[in-house]
Amino acid sequence: MVVTKSMRVIQMPVVPRFWPKATRLIVLSDEHCGNVAGLTHPDCDVSYGQEDGDEPKYHGSRRARQARQRSALWRWFEERIDAYRPFDVVLNNGDAIDGTGIRSGATELLCSDRDEQVEMAQAVLDFVAGRKADIYMTYGTPYHTGDVEDWEDVLAREVHAKRIEGEGHYDVRGVQIAMKHNIGNTASPASRFTALSNAQIKQHLWALRGQQPKANIIIRSHVHRCLYAGEPGTRSYATTTPGLQGLGSKYGIRRVDGLPIDFGFLVFDILDLDHCFCMQEIASLEMQRCAITKLP
Repeated sequence: MVVTKSMRVIQMPVVPRFWPKATRLIVLSDEHCGNVAGLTHPDCDVSYGQEDGDEPKYHGSRRARQARQRSALWRWFEERIDAYRPFDVVLNNGDAIDGTGIRSGATELLCSDRDEQVEMAQAVLDFVAGRKADIYMTYGTPYHTGDVEDWEDVLAREVHAKRIEGEGHYDVRGVQIAMKHNIGNTASPASRFTALSNAQIKQHLWALRGQQPKANIIIRSHVHRCLYAGEPGTRSYATTTPGLQGLGSKYGIRRVDGLPIDFGFLVFDILDLDHCFCMQEIASLEMQRCAITKLP
């Protein structure tokens, strides 16, 4: 990917299937639709201070900067998705919407109506799936998707998802996938793989009891970072997914001395147990560079 100074994304070549007859599967998560930094289809976005095609009235305002970031991230997302089409399966691993934003007084929301947030998430999933791909979903964090009601149930109905559940188990040509949204987090670079390895071991313990198949691929999300832990000899590995929310949350900036996050998605080409290939599509954070103030 190449990003110009005007934040335009230059189209990269189409990515062919690793094996022509492979099943192509995409994993999305953490779109946080409705948040000012969430993944936002242009049909669902707004242009602050803009009327009749004029330049934004408040071009340097925080809201205008957020709008430009959403636009740049969507262009990157749209072009990378188009490079991988068509998909056979879409897996959406939680936090498709951002929720009420009560902890920040809804000041970080593009819209607070969760019905509208569901429509925004539907626009994203419809764009990715097209007319061919089957959609499967897992539930996200209750704070975002509903402490009492499950708004992702509404989204699942709207996109005609085949299934939505707390933890998804999928058999793709003999490759067993176990997918769940939540995983522990850390601010320490030295221990960032600990939770991922724990998830792998715990899943195998469930498999020993005969309640789950032993997973070849364990997928977790929530932390907005793409990590990988695996042992090729065991035909098993675990991965966390990048998120699809940009930088800019108050909590992330003011309260967390954390690790860098990743914006993007995962694509798998699966032929059989011996032929399984994962591609990580991650946007350059140069699109979201920090502001530098020169002091005298």
